[in-house]
Amino acid sequence: MTRKGRSRQQQIYDVLKREIQRNTYKPGDYLPTVRELAKRFETSITPVYQAVNSLASEGYLSLTQGSGIMMLGPEEGVGNRRKPMIDFLGTTRHFSQNEPPQISRLTTAAADWLLWGLSHSKEVRVSVTHFPFQDDQDFYEALTDSLHSDSEIITFSDPEKLDAEAMRLLSQIHKAGKRIVYLANMVDVPEFDRVRSDFRNGSYALTWHLLEQGHTCLLRFHTSLDNWYETQKEEGFQAAIKDWNQTHSANVVGLRHLSFDENLGVAGIKEEAWSLNELRSIVEQHPVTALLATSDPSVLYLRHAASALGREDLEITGYDLIWSELAQVSGHSEFIKKHSDAVRYSEPPISVEVNAPLLGSELAKLAIQRAMGTVPSKPQVVLVPQKLHTKPELQKLNRIV
Repeated sequence: MTRKGRSRQQQIYDVLKREIQRNTYKPGDYLPTVRELAKRFETSITPVYQAVNSLASEGYLSLTQGSGIMMLGPEEGVGNRRKPMIDFLGTTRHFSQNEPPQISRLTTAAADWLLWGLSHSKEVRVSVTHFPFQDDQDFYEALTDSLHSDSEIITFSDPEKLDAEAMRLLSQIHKAGKRIVYLANMVDVPEFDRVRSDFRNGSYALTWHLLEQGHTCLLRFHTSLDNWYETQKEEGFQAAIKDWNQTHSANVVGLRHLSFDENLGVAGIKEEAWSLNELRSIVEQHPVTALLATSDPSVLYLRHAASALGREDLEITGYDLIWSELAQVSGHSEFIKKHSDAVRYSEPPISVEVNAPLLGSELAKLAIQRAMGTVPSKPQVVLVPQKLHTKPELQKLNRIV
């Protein structure tokens, strides 16, 4: 039902319910009288009566003849109260009804765990809207539907990159009184509830480990610094080098270099050529001993380039701990087979686990808490720790039970 087509009763019901869920009224408080509410909403008393009766039938209010409209506590009204609705928007590739998703460390694992956590909660109702991965138009349509749904909470983990149109729709949803709980690794919107991975400390731990191993010139590849996670990784990288130089006599150098756009190089051919040309330029200009790749997939192409240049001595680290999954990813798998000696797939790089499954489960937990009103009204931020793996196991898969 569109906003234009909603009855006056439904509009009053929605406003009063949002106020109740925002703790405008406490258990035992009396709401304004029906006549006062009718005056407030500039309507007759009939739609007000109908809206109040609906809320009473759901266990939110108590109507006592001659005593007015009283707000009920959760214990008093829980028997009749309709469970709050959460809209899940996203793509899940490994979702199972019977058990948690088991294998993927990819970003999409967060969506799997988010949906699993929501759908197995007895406290909320869940509306599910699936759309193809990275399909912006379907995401816009899902947001538009959520704007006019009866849900209190909108939650998603992808797409992580929110463009102007997505932000316009999300702002409308927020102004309509709904709460938004999302994965904020790329874009930080302070008005919304956010779950994020701790990239600063993850990057710090990785950099510090390399310094302890004796590396003196580190070069960190990075994507756009407009991405929140990239600014956090840069902060951690620079902080580790600064702390090291303050406590050691021999200074180390930390450099950064704009990375290849991995979205354009998924087939491997473009990234292969880029890696060779860029790495040749870098080693000619700087005495680098370690390269910090943007992700595990990038390590494949940088290792191949280092081998072609006779620089197998370079330490090349990854990020996200998805090395074990690359043999199943089109493009990367062909590259691994073609250049098996250079990429050394049986030797996983040092990497940092971003904990995508835990991000999803924390998103579900926060969305449920927001729906149940058990967290403060101000926007919440949950920071999920990352973990450095200095000796990753090739076939070790992630599972949270």
